[in-house]
Amino acid sequence: MAGGPSGPMLLARSAAVWGKCVGTEVPPTRALGRRGRPQKILQRRVETRFRRYGGRRDVAFAYRAGVSVASWPWRWLQRRAARAARTGRDARRAAALMDASASRSRTMPLQDQSFVRRELDFPGALRQGASGAAVKRVQEWLGFHGNGTPIDGKFGPGTDRALQGFAARKRIAYAGEVGPAVWAALTEPMARVLAAAAPANKPYPQLVRWFAEQHLSVHPIEIGGANRGPWVRLYMKGSEGDSMLWCAGFVSTVLRQAAEHAQRAMPIAGSFGCDELAAQAKAAGRFLAGRSVAGGNPGFAALGACGVFLVRKSASDWVHTGFAFDGNAESFLSIEGNTDHKGSANGFEVAQRARKTAACDFIRLG
Repeated sequence: MAGGPSGPMLLARSAAVWGKCVGTEVPPTRALGRRGRPQKILQRRVETRFRRYGGRRDVAFAYRAGVSVASWPWRWLQRRAARAARTGRDARRAAALMDASASRSRTMPLQDQSFVRRELDFPGALRQGASGAAVKRVQEWLGFHGNGTPIDGKFGPGTDRALQGFAARKRIAYAGEVGPAVWAALTEPMARVLAAAAPANKPYPQLVRWFAEQHLSVHPIEIGGANRGPWVRLYMKGSEGDSMLWCAGFVSTVLRQAAEHAQRAMPIAGSFGCDELAAQAKAAGRFLAGRSVAGGNPGFAALGACGVFLVRKSASDWVHTGFAFDGNAESFLSIEGNTDHKGSANGFEVAQRARKTAACDFIRLG
């Protein structure tokens, strides 16, 4: 490996290749180690070192979701990063590369992002005998619409039968081939939510609540397993899998959608992790501790029409998030993703819940 790129440069190249960007990193999760044992992915340590060596506090590294990382590559990257820090050259190049990647991602409208287009663009005609990712998407959407069939990426008699039932219920033509009309009918719920045009002249917090309600109205759910399916990939920028807890991704997607409609910057950058959302809110002066909301003056009214809640595990650890509104010192209503009827932090749906004010901290959006 002598003469190769430094640790920071490798991290930045990986971020560019994998389409991640500043402020939208995957939260610390657990992945299988080299011997099959679960081990924690030390993202926060990598971010801290990268910021220190690059002299940049606004840079956050995002790795590809679900990659198993053994301990020795991290130690090697840390040593290479330390060597690069002595000159600062590669660290500066890495920061510039990451900024360029982030700029492209942030300036491109949500509907034009590649991970969105993969979900919605017609992949071409599909018929029995076809296989691959496009067939898997058809099977996922069939399950969402209540015409479930095994999600194996193989277009066989079962998929054909499910499509017949779906087409009959939607009153569209189907003659053994998935064409543009069938595909559009399958993906219509997501396309409708992403194309939704909010009423004009709404303040930003009201816009956020309005867009959250549009997502809630189509009831996004996981399909094909835990933290999997087209809705999870939408909220997690194309990633899915057991470790992809997507509540913060849902919040960040709605915040971005409302900001694009209002033609303004997001109040915080957004993230895949609750802890990072809290850190961004604190840095922006938008963080409200639960005790001040539950017992202070003006209390919940400080959040206005809509804010973000963070379920507090400790003073520096938050485990779930969503949108908060219509609250008081005791309770509030929420719209949240990756939840269930128990209010779990690892559920399966977007749903409306009622939560205890004192158990949460908050982010002010207005």
